[in-house]
Amino acid sequence: MSATVVFSEIKGTDLVNVDRATLSDPYVVISSKGGVELTRTENLRNEVDSAEWAGPYEASVPVETLGEVKVAVMDRDRGPDDPMGHVIIQIPAANGTVELSDLALTGVAGADASRLSLKVSVSNIADAANAAPAAAPPRAPTPTGAAAAPAVAGAHWTEAALPAGVVTRKEVRKMSEEEQTRVKNAYMKMRENKTDDVGNAIKGSSEWCRLASYHGGFPGTSMTAYCSHGRENFPNWHRPYLIDFEQMLRRADMALGGDSFLGLPYWGWEELSVHDQVMPKMVREMCAEIDSGTWAKMQADDPTALDFYPGSWENRDGHYWLGYRTTRAGEMVPVPDDSALRRLVESADVIAQAERSLHMSQHREHASSTYARGRAKVSIEQPHGTMHVHTGDVMKSHRSSFHPIFWMHHCNIDRFYQAYLEDEGYANSKREFERHQRRRPARPDPGYPDGPWGRLEPFYSNGGVPGATTEATMAPTATMGYEFDSLPRKHSDRLMREAPWYASFEQIRVATLERPCAVYVYVYDKASSWTPPAGNTDEELLDAPGFAGSGSIFFFALPDKPCDNCQGREPYDMRVDVTDALRKANLHPKRAALGVMVADDGGKAVPVEQTKVPVPVLRGPRFFFTEAMMKQGGDEGGSEEVEELQRLLVAGGYKETDTVDGDFGGKTEAAVRKFQKQSGITEDGVFGPESKRRLTSGNLTNDGAGMQGNQLNAKRGATVSWWLDADSVPTDLPIASVEKDLAKAFAVWAEPTGLKFTQAAQQKGAKISISFDDRTPMNDFVFDGPGGALAEATASSITFDESDRWCLSGGDHKKRPPFTWDDQEFELLTIAIHEIGHVLGLKHSESVADVMSPFYFPGRIKLSPNDIAQVEGIIPGSGGGKSGSSSACDIL
Repeated sequence: MSATVVFSEIKGTDLVNVDRATLSDPYVVISSKGGVELTRTENLRNEVDSAEWAGPYEASVPVETLGEVKVAVMDRDRGPDDPMGHVIIQIPAANGTVELSDLALTGVAGADASRLSLKVSVSNIADAANAAPAAAPPRAPTPTGAAAAPAVAGAHWTEAALPAGVVTRKEVRKMSEEEQTRVKNAYMKMRENKTDDVGNAIKGSSEWCRLASYHGGFPGTSMTAYCSHGRENFPNWHRPYLIDFEQMLRRADMALGGDSFLGLPYWGWEELSVHDQVMPKMVREMCAEIDSGTWAKMQADDPTALDFYPGSWENRDGHYWLGYRTTRAGEMVPVPDDSALRRLVESADVIAQAERSLHMSQHREHASSTYARGRAKVSIEQPHGTMHVHTGDVMKSHRSSFHPIFWMHHCNIDRFYQAYLEDEGYANSKREFERHQRRRPARPDPGYPDGPWGRLEPFYSNGGVPGATTEATMAPTATMGYEFDSLPRKHSDRLMREAPWYASFEQIRVATLERPCAVYVYVYDKASSWTPPAGNTDEELLDAPGFAGSGSIFFFALPDKPCDNCQGREPYDMRVDVTDALRKANLHPKRAALGVMVADDGGKAVPVEQTKVPVPVLRGPRFFFTEAMMKQGGDEGGSEEVEELQRLLVAGGYKETDTVDGDFGGKTEAAVRKFQKQSGITEDGVFGPESKRRLTSGNLTNDGAGMQGNQLNAKRGATVSWWLDADSVPTDLPIASVEKDLAKAFAVWAEPTGLKFTQAAQQKGAKISISFDDRTPMNDFVFDGPGGALAEATASSITFDESDRWCLSGGDHKKRPPFTWDDQEFELLTIAIHEIGHVLGLKHSESVADVMSPFYFPGRIKLSPNDIAQVEGIIPGSGGGKSGSSSACDIL
């Protein structure tokens, strides 16, 4: 039997610092004498002098093993975590609380000066000693409050031990009829309520209700509703959730005479139709059976009627709120038939979005729509939400987990996530996740009380559920008891072949919205007017003139109280691709306007202006006709294209064009020629595809905007230290190799300036700080292609855009296959040399031969005579070498 031990008010002072470049990021691990981890704290950021973990941190410890435990302080690091010292304490064998203070740490050089204090509380020892032996560890508590369940005496099939082994998750529509029958029967078995001592069903006591209630609560009870939407741990929290369900599904199968080796099926909707089924036929049949049974119970006033779908007893306009049948749905919209469901999925670009999510370079971009900003970025959370909304029925609501397809849909999301982890690497993804989270406020929630990187509740406390911490979920699935029959893979045949135009719904704040919704987007000529569709059905909305595409905004709209996580969710953007509709209508984006219908989870559709959904803006590349050849006297591309060109030329300082009139005349041609000369392309005055790419991609025109006339304050002969924020470096770039390329870049400028550049171990005191950050919000060319905001320099800093793809001179970086029509990598060394020039005070040059040219050229790592002359004019004196001799190649 186990006692409850709670550790709290843990405090460390004068901790030894084991980090190389910054302060340590400590956390505490408490383990038994046998080495079994009991609990751990969250990690702190750069805390050494005084680190505090308030807790409480609870552990369940067998009474017979109470005694010595090890309390170890660790430093969270990019590689293996480093020990900072530990103490051995004694857990009392009686209920009560003890306070321990001034404990000296040992085990690490210098740790003897470190001190630790904490409070230890023990309870339940008497209860544990007197308790009768249990057949198996108990499952999660049953609902409390109005639907609280009396204790169930004796062993129950839900507590049966599962045989060791790994189950295989299969595509539900491809399973044999026998396997589908086993799944259906096990699903239905999980609906069974437990009974009290006289054989009466206990309301809300089924395993289905327990598990489904975790996601959105259960009416009339105080059960916690967990939510991870909009967080980076969105796929991680759902992983043990599915495992918990799968384990109970296996127990149900075993109770029905099966061998329990039945994996949770997935609904592989990226293959829209399998055996002429979009929605699995077995699921439709199950829903009809459940609906009929529920209706019969309701007519008999059975209090357990709504356990499988916890709807409302309220009669609304003659309809009960059930959700499985149109005639009884009331507010909810039934699952569309296969034809309509196919059209909805295709209209939302769901499959392409899911496949593109596999190409995201940052874990957070793949995992959460909050971080999938930029031209072609999309997380797996967006197609997840769209499938929820377009599937209809209760899938559109906070009670979606009560629908049988929910588990199969989320199993497919888990499958995409596993494909991403395998391709990116578990260790790499862990480093990205953990590093990103400790650079942000933890913002805990019931499902992750330590913040997204930590325990996953209620699974951590339940026991017996693998993957109950975020870190544990980022591993081969076999370690958690399952595997997939196949994983989705990256595709090259369905990737974007041109820069798209979007209806961009920006800064969506779900806390201001009443209910999840679908959006239907239409394009029309702004010179005319738009008439909103009169109908509410999917078919009427899809068939209306000008229909361009659909999307969704999915979140929890709880009826009794707001969802804390959704209320605090960061704003995010959602985009609907309207390129095909614009081209079909032969409508240039400059002449186009957007109409939007918003359909809530009850199926009512109204124009977006009547809702709190942000009115979308049309976003896309600067030039709609990418292959058009604009020239003097020509009209290819039209006046809209010429006006955009003229605006960009004026903004870039090519002053020959001083008007924006849509007429490609002599001044515009002269400006184009000047731009072509300075950017190193054929000087013919014709603005074609090559010129368009050069003007919008790899353009460094604004990278020195933060200089404001300042420059590095240094004199010849001085030592200038630079510091790299190693925590900000994309994890696919080895830090040592990044440091080597930066050292090469500084060495290029050392000889002509007479400065000695050295790398500093800490930021404090360093003259130049270097980091990576997401510069998407500062990118004027975010929808044109890569390289629109490559870097920025100030007199004391350089920031590289982490959202671009970087390559190193040594080649030791992760090679990523391109996933858009114009993907490219940028050389860190080449850009670093250019940015250091800005730090030193150099402005942009008009010659493509200079490293200070504002246009990116790979391999341009040698200073030109003009570069050297310019820097010697800022830092006077002889460089002691020949003009043009300084190059990164000199120190390779």
